[in-house]
Amino acid sequence: MNQPATAPPAPPNPEAVLGSLMSFLGANPFEGAAQFGVELRAHREFYLGRLAARTRLCAAISDAMTAVSYFTKNGVLMVHPCWIQNICSILYLLLLDFESNGGNAETMAVTESVFRSAVRYFLELSGKQADRLCAYLLDIRDRFADMRLKDARFILLELPVGNSLAMRLLEGLLGALLPVVTVTAALNRNDRSQDGITREALLVRELEKAGLKQNDLVVLLDEWKTGTNFHHVCERLTRILPAGVFFFPFALLEALEPSTAKAKKRFAEYAAEHDVILSKVGLSGAEFRRGLPAIESLNLFTQYFFWAENDRMAGYRKMQVHGSFFSSVDSTVELFRSDPATLEEVLRSVWNEMVADGTMVADAEFDEPEVMQVFSQCLADYAARRDKLEHCADDLNAGGVLNDEEVQAYAEKVFARTAAVVEGSSARLVIDAARRHLEAKGGLDPADCYYFDGHAPIAGILEGRAALWHRTTLEFLERRMEALAKLR
Repeated sequence: MNQPATAPPAPPNPEAVLGSLMSFLGANPFEGAAQFGVELRAHREFYLGRLAARTRLCAAISDAMTAVSYFTKNGVLMVHPCWIQNICSILYLLLLDFESNGGNAETMAVTESVFRSAVRYFLELSGKQADRLCAYLLDIRDRFADMRLKDARFILLELPVGNSLAMRLLEGLLGALLPVVTVTAALNRNDRSQDGITREALLVRELEKAGLKQNDLVVLLDEWKTGTNFHHVCERLTRILPAGVFFFPFALLEALEPSTAKAKKRFAEYAAEHDVILSKVGLSGAEFRRGLPAIESLNLFTQYFFWAENDRMAGYRKMQVHGSFFSSVDSTVELFRSDPATLEEVLRSVWNEMVADGTMVADAEFDEPEVMQVFSQCLADYAARRDKLEHCADDLNAGGVLNDEEVQAYAEKVFARTAAVVEGSSARLVIDAARRHLEAKGGLDPADCYYFDGHAPIAGILEGRAALWHRTTLEFLERRMEALAKLR
């Protein structure tokens, strides 16, 4: 039996959302929060206009404020790092939106200032973990200094985004000892060549750019959660690194005991293999599997490490271009199928634009039943071409670290492939309507950044204000590390 259709949730009220945001800021002690609340009131109409235009951003703020309200009633302080991390995300998105949509110099300066303060406050609240990370990096530096190495290079292996901050810090520390070359490899977790480019192939490709030679020291410092990904990366590196190149894998562990017998057995096996690798360079594996303390009230976080899965903090925008585009369009098409009201709104908007630009005669009327019937045929055409759309750019799956221009050029190739699949068909109208809807609603993130298991992600290097989260975090950690170094 068919289930009755449920009405889509009403969009959040921008005025209510803005009011909640001002209240939240007013209750937080980090520098600039109260000033930003004053700024919101002084330019209320501008902010309301942006929230009305970016309904998904408005909804994200609304959801965050609702969660804050719920947990506050249950005894969780509003200064908890979880909420400050949320406010960092909100302020970051607001900052970039204002920059793109006419925010004045004063607005930009105040928003940037309060964002930087919020990031620093979040890091202060995560201070125990940050300090342990910095101490570990100093220990690594000191151990290499004791080796009195000559005629060698450090080859730092950055795997965005999990170890990017650590690699930036190690560049400075180890650069005082020997020349440093950073190799950046944005890996997938595919190990089957029939499914696309493998992580081993990606490692080989990027390491070749460094021109490895005798006495190079390849340094990897990365997260060890279950240990599986760390193990697979180390396994492949020990196989592909040439003779005379030395491998130093250092691990960052969660300070939690494995919870099951299977997990304990796996940890012991991976640890034994790690011991063997480090013993070849005269180090103890146990010393360099370093656990970091948990952030307070861990149950409120989806990640253990303060930097985990935060590509903006790492200085990148990491995603699959085709996977992000296809998953977003495809999920929007499913929305069209399940939510006739949203579909009608989008089609009316498209109709009005066509009238405005002269594509449609000025007195043409929007006949809802007829237009919806025609579009249902377009949806059927899309469904018939969906498999081709899903795989039309498989051969472009190369990944890599790209600047803005390179990301744009790569995206244009993907979009051209998509256009070729739907050229001359009514399915093109579906994709156009989906893109218009996504643009109008101000999408925050793709439906799935890593939709294809076999595709390699790209790591787009952030620039300008988009890199502000990364720069602020790096500055904080550098100061923290300098303070710890003086105590040694």
